[in-house]
Amino acid sequence: MRLYRLPLIFTMACFFQFGFTAYTAAQVQKTTVTQGVMLRVEMKDGNVIVGRRLAMTEDDLILDTPAYGKLSIPLDDIREIREIPERDVVGGNYWHYNYAANQNFVSPNAFGLRKNEWQYHNFMLAFNQLSYGITDKLSIHAATELISPIVSFSEQEFGGPGYMIRPHYTFTVHPEKVAIGAGVTLIGVPFSEKFMDVAAPYVVVNLGNRNTYANISAGWAFGKRDNFFFFEPQRSSPLMLSAGGTVRLSKLVSLTTENWLWSNTFENLFMNTLGVALSGERVTWRIGLVGFGDSFGYFVAPIPVASLTARL
Repeated sequence: MRLYRLPLIFTMACFFQFGFTAYTAAQVQKTTVTQGVMLRVEMKDGNVIVGRRLAMTEDDLILDTPAYGKLSIPLDDIREIREIPERDVVGGNYWHYNYAANQNFVSPNAFGLRKNEWQYHNFMLAFNQLSYGITDKLSIHAATELISPIVSFSEQEFGGPGYMIRPHYTFTVHPEKVAIGAGVTLIGVPFSEKFMDVAAPYVVVNLGNRNTYANISAGWAFGKRDNFFFFEPQRSSPLMLSAGGTVRLSKLVSLTTENWLWSNTFENLFMNTLGVALSGERVTWRIGLVGFGDSFGYFVAPIPVASLTARL
């Protein structure tokens, strides 16, 4: 068994895993917006104004805005009015919903998808994951590695595919403060010639909201003894701990990190990443440096890690 490849394979496999009401311009004059709600108003010239609705007449929308105070906006100049949560207004500016907060570089967070929401996640080009929100609490994630770069490198030949299926459940303990997620990852490892090699249950806890949070998770791998990948039955199943977080600095830029710690099943003891996330309303890019450490020292990989998360 080649120990140096197992932490990376198991980490990437086990942890693979970052309502609005819209009104069109034609609907603006026909719509009654509830008084006191927070609104995002997009003007026909492209400017965006956020504020609390005070009143709406046949000709004007009157807002109390953090940036400009009380404004009377002609309805003829408005392209779209959208109701938004107050948490999306930071420093008087609108920050779009962080749909990608359920996903780090490779591992899942406690945050889930919304009902009927579709999401695509890609890590390092090779790993492709498609996710769907069955309810606001339950989601399903399926992924494949057509060619595994890590396994192919260790085997010195191209190989794949690998498979992953992961149901995930989210429980909100306190809105904006604490969320708990749990699931089980079913894994088919490249080169094993089997559909499923490992079942890996996990639990993850998030502290904070979708813009700024810290998370810690634990996962276990269960499988039978095998010359390729499985772990010896008489030993305890490998325990993996992951800790990380995100700090949203602006509407578009966040700092993000993931850190993993393995039990003494492996010689490699820990791995971490530090990077930035660039977020739009539908696509989030993450890029960062990755480091590896064990009893022999610590080194930073010369190639950065990168991922893409897209809302479909």
